[in-house]
Amino acid sequence: MIASNPGKSLLLIAVLALAAVIPASQSPDPAVATQAGEWRMLKFEDGTLATLGPRTVLTYSFTSERRSIRLVGGEALFRVKKDPRRPFVVETSVGCAKALGTIFSVSHQLRSTSVTTQEGLVA
Repeated sequence: MIASNPGKSLLLIAVLALAAVIPASQSPDPAVATQAGEWRMLKFEDGTLATLGPRTVLTYSFTSERRSIRLVGGEALFRVKKDPRRPFVVETSVGCAKALGTIFSVSHQLRSTSVTTQEGLVA
């Protein structure tokens, strides 16, 4: 029964919402979701570190030309490994932030996105 654990219910809702925005013909990118009160550290294949805040949902795709993060909701701090040949782009439903190597955070809630730069430059 879903109602027995509110945290799992929210996670299930986030995953279902994410599945609804990915066309069936497209293979989904890896997805990560945190629950209420959960903080998670990720290390991507290029050495970039991400700290995900509570109730954060994102997908990611790294190619030889671009490192892409799709922040569906929540907040994440990125310590981007420098790679001038592959920009690091965080997209939300209302905009995107692009960096080559820096430390910045992106917060996305409903129709609002904010970017805070701790070090370096973000476009």
